[in-house]
Amino acid sequence: MNVVSIAGQLRERRARFALSAHSVRPAAGRDNTNKVMVLAFGVLIVAWVAVGSLLILADMNDNMVTAAELINLRIQH
Repeated sequence: MNVVSIAGQLRERRARFALSAHSVRPAAGRDNTNKVMVLAFGVLIVAWVAVGSLLILADMNDNMVTAAELINLRIQH
């Protein structure tokens, strides 16, 4: 296949998709419900990542070695 035939096929598929997308429209209520569900799921994922990151940072902060402890470790060895 050459580049011209590939470009022609892509143009034809794009035209068919555009025609089929305009002919079938979901109901407005169902579309709004889907948008709300997608938004809620996105907010849930972002909150989950943010809370998880904060928990990890808090745990790392609790396990940090202070400067005084580090000096004592160096003196002992």
